[in-house]
Amino acid sequence: MSRSSIARPSRIAPGADSFVHRLFAILIVFSALSATPGAAKDNPIGEAEWRKLTNGKTVHYKKNGRVVGREYYPPGEYFSIFEDTTSGACYEGPWAFTEGRFCFLYADNFQCFAHLRRGDMIVSKSDVSGREQIIDQIVGGDRLSCSR
Repeated sequence: MSRSSIARPSRIAPGADSFVHRLFAILIVFSALSATPGAAKDNPIGEAEWRKLTNGKTVHYKKNGRVVGREYYPPGEYFSIFEDTTSGACYEGPWAFTEGRFCFLYADNFQCFAHLRRGDMIVSKSDVSGREQIIDQIVGGDRLSCSR
C-alpha cells in the first residue's frame, strides 16, 4: 500500500472545522474594523483663523439639529452679540482668546469654548459642560443688535 492511499486521522475534532471557519471570519471582520478610520479628528481653530472666519459676520449655532443661537462679531472688535434663539434673550460682551479657548463675558456669565474643525464641520465645545454645538453657517450681512 502506498503512503498516499493510507487514511490519516483528522487532527480537528468533528464539528470543529466549521468553528475554525467562523473564528477566521470573525477575525477578518475585526481586522477590517480596526483598519477603518475612526471619527474625524478634532483640529483646534486658533484666534487668527477664527477672526478671519467671523470678522463682521454672524455665526449660526445648532444643537440636536435645531438652531439655538446666532452670534455677531463686529468688524475688528473683541466684542460679540449673542442671541439665544430658543429664549429670545440677547447678550453683548467682550471676548478673548486664551490658552486655546475663546472666552466670553455676557452680563455676569463667563464661559469658555474651544472651536474645532471636525472633518468638514466646525464645532463649538463648552469647557464647563463639554456640550457641543455645530456651527451651521457663518454669514455676512446678518448684523445683530440687542437694542433692536
